[in-house]
Amino acid sequence: MIPDNKSPAALIDALSAEHRALLPELARLAQEASASAESLKTAVERIAPLIGLPLDEHIATEDRELFPAYAARGGDAGILAFFTAEHVEILAIRNRLLAAIEDNDHTEAVGFLAEQLADTLSSHMNREDEVLFPAMRDLL
Repeated sequence: MIPDNKSPAALIDALSAEHRALLPELARLAQEASASAESLKTAVERIAPLIGLPLDEHIATEDRELFPAYAARGGDAGILAFFTAEHVEILAIRNRLLAAIEDNDHTEAVGFLAEQLADTLSSHMNREDEVLFPAMRDLL
């Protein structure tokens, strides 16, 4: 949850805290991606509340508040475009995964989507924490 004090530093702190909370769950999902169809469904249903509306809000905060503030101060527009494009990709993977689970799809594709989401989102969040957010802290 984003704090009422929406200073750039407070936003970055809140977003990083959300990353720290989600990363272990994504690692667990990646491990369970090759599990039986029923176990995988349970794993996706367990993480769904974290990757549903909270992920939408998290990405919206970055795209609509933090990224424009960084760009306005002369931040690297190219890196922002890269992270924004990844947001689109992450949400598309998430949507396909949740739709497949809802449709009771028991194919190997569901495991692939679960692993793809876990890997893509984890990598994305780690790069934000290690590269983008420090650059933002320096500029903002």
